[in-house]
Amino acid sequence: MQNKKLLLLSLILAFITACSNNNNNNFSKYKNKLQQQTIKLGYNVEFTNNIFSKIHFDDSYSFNDQKQFTKKQSFNQYYNNAVNNLRIKKAKNKLQEHHNLLNNIFTKYQVQPEYIIALFAIESNFGTKTGDFPVLNSLFNLAYEGRRRKFFEYEFFAALKLIKENKLNPNKYEGSWAGASGQCQFMPSTYLKYASDYNLDGKRDIWHDKEDVFASIANYLHQINWNPNLPFGYEIIASPELISYSKKIKNKKISLATLTKKFPINIIQKTKLNQIELTEKVNLITYDGRLFILFNNFHVIKEWNNSNYFALTIGLLAEKIK
Repeated sequence: MQNKKLLLLSLILAFITACSNNNNNNFSKYKNKLQQQTIKLGYNVEFTNNIFSKIHFDDSYSFNDQKQFTKKQSFNQYYNNAVNNLRIKKAKNKLQEHHNLLNNIFTKYQVQPEYIIALFAIESNFGTKTGDFPVLNSLFNLAYEGRRRKFFEYEFFAALKLIKENKLNPNKYEGSWAGASGQCQFMPSTYLKYASDYNLDGKRDIWHDKEDVFASIANYLHQINWNPNLPFGYEIIASPELISYSKKIKNKKISLATLTKKFPINIIQKTKLNQIELTEKVNLITYDGRLFILFNNFHVIKEWNNSNYFALTIGLLAEKIK
């Protein structure tokens, strides 16, 4: 019996070793392929070798990626994990502390200050949690994993461009496990498209400079069609009739003027709908017995992070700190 157990154990270890060796071989081939591709893009050999010397296999990225699909929680759980009285109080203080800067940014980019602060709060806990994963290794391993290879390869090469532009030390280029970095947690391609050098010091510094951080958030939303005349939406009192109707027209837009004629709309914040809002088409969405009417700004926030939970949380937090 003891011999059989030892044999089984040795077979398992041999299998694990074989898988590991095969994975390492495949990783090395993929690494060599992208290294040659980097040189073809015009990066010199010294720069390329330095970059790829930092790349190593790490299966924790695959684990984190897959975990997104197994973690089940209700909207209320998600919201309560992200928003509490302390965070609301701190956000209000930040709104006041940076009042003049945020108003000037609003003048330029037409994004309300409370939404900038809400994203700043949720994305990096007011700039205090920006991540300590090496971004290049994160992006490379996620590309190697293969589930979204094209996306992460694109971000990897965008990161190389970002490093060159900013003369960054690759060893100090850190962020989330998924490759987002800075106080506004931009992916590399997002940085290249939307990061702003608001204070005109020659750097688009989303890591240390609040002026550039806030302006970059605003520029991103502005460029993807944020409407400064509208909120993200409103939470309304969820009557059984409205919840039933929301399920009936799921994912379809309806004129808000038409909706108010069909049902009494009682906004929890006790805000009256104005004429601009009444001309808009809205979505209805319900979670955990809570009902929301949503303007297009909700969908703009979803372009930042394609999650209903995230967009709702940002919108609700912004309304609380306004």
